[in-house]
Amino acid sequence: MIPNPDLPTVMEFCDHIGIAPLRSCLRAIDKYNMEAVDIMIEGTDEWLGPDDHVKLDSCSDYDTIEMFRVHGIAWDGSDWEWGEHVKGEDGFGELDRARAGYQEALAEHQAFIDEGGEA
Repeated sequence: MIPNPDLPTVMEFCDHIGIAPLRSCLRAIDKYNMEAVDIMIEGTDEWLGPDDHVKLDSCSDYDTIEMFRVHGIAWDGSDWEWGEHVKGEDGFGELDRARAGYQEALAEHQAFIDEGGEA
């Protein structure tokens, strides 16, 4: 399969986040932020997250990322959860927007709970 030149590579994603290799990159997002990011490599139909060590280690720096999934929960005992898919071809600006969208949605949820809303 010839990689789609419109899709970001694993290396470009790691450069954007500022941490490599891929496994460390996804783990750092999960560990140091409230949201998590999973990826789908082009030509697969499987989501890879920070705990998929063997599969992440088998990815090449030049594999292309077809889709990102940004997701998270509130950690307040409620069943609140949030998620958004971002196409790889939409770029890192859209990925960053989705990550910020999670933070905004979480802040709205927390304000609702603080005002007496039920978890």
